[in-house]
Amino acid sequence: MSSFIEACFFPLEGVVFFPSATLPLNIFEPRYLSMTDYALKNQIPIALSDLDPTEPGTWGAANPLITGIGTAHHFEQRPDGTRIILVRGSSRARVVSILQEKPFIRCQIETLKDATLVRERNQFFLQRLRQGLGKWAEETLPDADSKTAFQASLVDPHRLVELYSHYRLQDVDIRQQLLEIDDVNARIELLRRVI
Repeated sequence: MSSFIEACFFPLEGVVFFPSATLPLNIFEPRYLSMTDYALKNQIPIALSDLDPTEPGTWGAANPLITGIGTAHHFEQRPDGTRIILVRGSSRARVVSILQEKPFIRCQIETLKDATLVRERNQFFLQRLRQGLGKWAEETLPDADSKTAFQASLVDPHRLVELYSHYRLQDVDIRQQLLEIDDVNARIELLRRVI
């Protein structure tokens, strides 16, 4: 039996948010300041997507809107009222309905489960992804401790595929396709074709 929960929805151009990722957001628009206040106060997740569920034709019964959701955490509050938050991913979700469009979008979502057992033939390719993320960490992360912690987190195949998709792929459409796939093996097959 499915259970639906409420989430705030943050349409953000170019963003496909994977459950294993953490995303810093610079919040300065009044509606998104209100949205983050609401999410933090009510302890509800934030859904992030390149797609806007309030735009006609974006989604429907035959074309579900799949998004990543996460929990917002304060990172920095500025004197002018703007802030930086970190959204730590938690799950994939399907938008069920729009509850409110203004001043910010609230929706009803259904969290989704993934098939995570990796086929033997995909193990070698996972090592390739691990190496690519290791290179990214060396070039991007600020200090040795961060790099070591990130490398140590690359054990779970599901997390590895999601983090590679989030941090290394530039094509928003392919990232969205990967997010919509619920089987880690099918995600690996798509990654194999595109990188």
